Amino acid sequence: YITIFLANSCQYCSMINEVLLKLPVMDACSEVGWWDCYGDLIAVFQLGGIWIAYLPVFVWFLLFFHHEPTAENRRDYQLARLLFIVLLVLFVVIAVVAVILVATSGECGGPVRTYAYVMGMVSVVLNICVWTPQICRTFLNKSSGALSKLTIGIQFPGSLVL
Repeated sequence: YITIFLANSCQYCSMINEVLLKLPVMDACSEVGWWDCYGDLIAVFQLGGIWIAYLPVFVWFLLFFHHEPTAENRRDYQLARLLFIVLLVLFVVIAVVAVILVATSGECGGPVRTYAYVMGMVSVVLNICVWTPQICRTFLNKSSGALSKLTIGIQFPGSLVL
C-alpha cells in the first residue's frame, strides 16, 4: 500500500507538471483546433491516463484487502486507509495551489513554471522511492524474481517517448 501511495502521488505530480507546462499550448489549441495540437499534448494525455489507471488500484486494494483477524493486518489496513485519505487531500491541495498560481500570475508566470518544475522534481523523487526497493531486491538476490520483464519492456520505451 505504501508503494501504491507513492506511485499515485508520483503520477499525479508528473501529470500536474506536464499540464502546467503545456498551458500555453492548450490555450493556443482552442484557437487552432485540438486535432492540430494532439502531437504537442500527447504527454498530457499519457500521464493523465496513467494516473487515472493508478488510482483505482488503491481503491481496489482497500476494497479487497485480505482481512485476517490479526493485529498487524488491522494496523496495516488502517494505515492504508489513512494514506488513501492523505492522497486525496494531496490531490486537492496540489490542484488548488496550481489553480491559484495560474489565476494570480497567468499561465506563463514565473510562479507557475516554478511550481510545475517542483512537481516534476517531486515526481522524480517519488519514482526513485517506488523503484529502489525492487532494484535492491533484484540486485541482492541476483535474480529478477518478481520483476516483470514485460512491464519494464513496455514502460521503458514509453518513458523515452515522454
